[in-house]
Amino acid sequence: MLREMCAAPSSAALTLDDARSKMEKWRKDYNNVRPHSAIGNKPPISLMKGSSAPSAA
Repeated sequence: MLREMCAAPSSAALTLDDARSKMEKWRKDYNNVRPHSAIGNKPPISLMKGSSAPSAA
């Protein structure tokens, strides 16, 4: 997802603020939404909160 966001042809004029925004969006998705197989297909935030239910971003 991050690679596609930053490597798209339309990102040729990527600014530092735009890059930061895209990185933050990716980080939130990776930690709060995306399931990780190594931890039972749960998002990492669920372990931090002691829950097995996925959290909203």
